[in-house]
Amino acid sequence: MHAACGMRLQCTAVSRASQAIPSTFAEDLPQGKHTPGSYVVETAREKGREVVARLAVGGGAPPKLVISADTVVEIDGLILEKPSDAADAVSMLTRCSSWMAHAA
Repeated sequence: MHAACGMRLQCTAVSRASQAIPSTFAEDLPQGKHTPGSYVVETAREKGREVVARLAVGGGAPPKLVISADTVVEIDGLILEKPSDAADAVSMLTRCSSWMAHAA
């Protein structure tokens, strides 16, 4: 069997048995302790830990595989997290559009 074909079959089998469970992790790590890269890795790690802990509460078996991820936007060393309200969202978008104009 061709390697790409085997990979496709494995991914199909995993996707049929998978379930998406959103994390309730607060995503409030102290930014001063992290680079943007370490911040996103630690946030993803904590999201996965939270889901595993929540699934184990009822005494159930822990999942065999957990895939967790996160994304961040970083501009000039500042990590932009989820906006707290509409005004914060406008501020973030303004900062991003200003940065994009200078980057072009």
